[in-house]
Amino acid sequence: MLDLRVVLREDIIRVDDLMLRLLEFLKQINNVSLVSIEARSRARDSSVVLVSLRLKIEGEWDESAFQEAVRRVVADLAH
Repeated sequence: MLDLRVVLREDIIRVDDLMLRLLEFLKQINNVSLVSIEARSRARDSSVVLVSLRLKIEGEWDESAFQEAVRRVVADLAH
């Protein structure tokens, strides 16, 4: 199991766009399946959004390559 958390400012990226892009990205990876997903705003700062995904990893995988790919997904949305 892997818990992936993405914290972002909603004025940079809309949370629904991020969630859709992350789900599209995860569909392309054969040995990763989504267990749960949650998105919420921080109570004290509504412009900050937390997206949490619990993933099930089967077999071998490259954690650093996965993290870099997630960073690229987020960065591509910001441009």
